[in-house]
Amino acid sequence: MTVLAAEDEANRVPAPEPAPEEDSALTRLTGKPMPADRLRGWLVTAVVGLLGGFVRLWNLGWPTDHGTPVFDEKHYVPQAWQMLRNGGFEDNAGYELTVHPPLGKSLIAVGEWLFGYNGWGWRFSAAVAG
Repeated sequence: MTVLAAEDEANRVPAPEPAPEEDSALTRLTGKPMPADRLRGWLVTAVVGLLGGFVRLWNLGWPTDHGTPVFDEKHYVPQAWQMLRNGGFEDNAGYELTVHPPLGKSLIAVGEWLFGYNGWGWRFSAAVAG
């Protein structure tokens, strides 16, 4: 062995040891995500979504005033029905309530188009949109 080879051997830095896995508080609480967690995550999301949909849509058409709209629905449901029948325009001077924007009335009109002029039709879009 030459002198230079001996010096190289003496100056050689040992290879670093692999860093220990990070043991943060978040990792200790939640655990490491594993490929098996993916299915469980989708199932939990689906169950929560179905439960939320059930709670929102259960008895949606029930609260009516003897079959007529309730509270602000008395104003905006007929306006939405008129927009649905007139291609998106209101032409009745009595419906000049512009407190709510046309988008809300258009969403009500979508529900009325799907389910008709009843409680389900009036409230479906708002229940789905949240």
